[in-house]
Amino acid sequence: MASEGVDGCAFLGDLQFLLATEDQLNEDLSLLCDLLSENSPSDQTTGGSRSMSTSDAMENATAALLPTKKIALTCIPIHHVSFAPSAAGHVAIEYPATGARNRFQYRQRQEIRLLRQQVDALKKTLAATMAYHHASNALQRRSVWKQAADQERLACKRAIAENTQLQHAIREQATFIDRMQKVIVKKPRIAAIATEAEAWKSCKLVAHRPLRIAAIHAIADRQLSRMQSALIQAGVFNELNDKFFARAQPVNDNQLVMTFVSHVRIPAPYRTVAASCWQALAEAQDPSLPDGASEECEMVDPNTVYRRFTQVVDSIPAHSNVIRKYYPDGHQDVIVWRNVLEDALAPHLSLGAIDNEWGWYCADSTAGWNHMRL
Repeated sequence: MASEGVDGCAFLGDLQFLLATEDQLNEDLSLLCDLLSENSPSDQTTGGSRSMSTSDAMENATAALLPTKKIALTCIPIHHVSFAPSAAGHVAIEYPATGARNRFQYRQRQEIRLLRQQVDALKKTLAATMAYHHASNALQRRSVWKQAADQERLACKRAIAENTQLQHAIREQATFIDRMQKVIVKKPRIAAIATEAEAWKSCKLVAHRPLRIAAIHAIADRQLSRMQSALIQAGVFNELNDKFFARAQPVNDNQLVMTFVSHVRIPAPYRTVAASCWQALAEAQDPSLPDGASEECEMVDPNTVYRRFTQVVDSIPAHSNVIRKYYPDGHQDVIVWRNVLEDALAPHLSLGAIDNEWGWYCADSTAGWNHMRL
């Protein structure tokens, strides 16, 4: 079927010399209208004599068209052609009360005018549609950043409102705070202990099982909400080019935060790659576990895991307790991880070095159905 269509178009393409162009057809229609207007009885007084008969006018119009133009065919795909009936054939022609002895010429002239009006209207509609299409595409390209800006602005307003509320509460409780400070100064220093229900805000896990599970999910969900802001600050939000870099940012005189960014476009379905990565990260036993190290894996649910890793290096125990959670979504899959700083079931964490790490693994389909951004 494909070869027959190609041969047909090639055969018809050889007959291009038979088809008149759009400009030539417009000139022909204008010439025909001029001839009909000059020879129409409606343009003369009723008492005068006709300068030319109807048949003579039609013969002259035909003679004017035939020698100058060639008949042609164009190879047009059939699925692009509309066979809707002409609207001009359904328009009632109103004839003038006087003159217009040749009704055929008058009707033909009116139909030609209606067709030209329809062509002009269709051109205007096409231009408006194309302008709307371009505007929609431009708006769609800006919508990703607009959505991100709206979310960041909402988060900023929420933080400002929370800060204002806390300052107002401090002013209201100024007397109580002053009295408590005097009491604390007189007695041995006691560390402030947060309630178990809010311990997760400091990346701490309690021993009570229901609160422990709720804290794991709350820590992971909070980490997910911070992903967009982190991608914007790293310069890879909605980025199409590959980027790889690492940078160090000092927090104070004794602390340094290392940031590693890897942004790459991969020719593979994002959902398949993300599922494979999660399967490797959620393995109960890590095959790459070094000698002298131990690890415990707690499967909270199919998409959430909590791993506790311990290794002694130069007589100093090192601990890395990390929460990992998988978030499959309609257009992107995200894996977040965040280290736990204190665990009630592992009180020995305070005796060694504690790993404090967080990050995001994001795979989306914006690069195409068979490509992904990682």
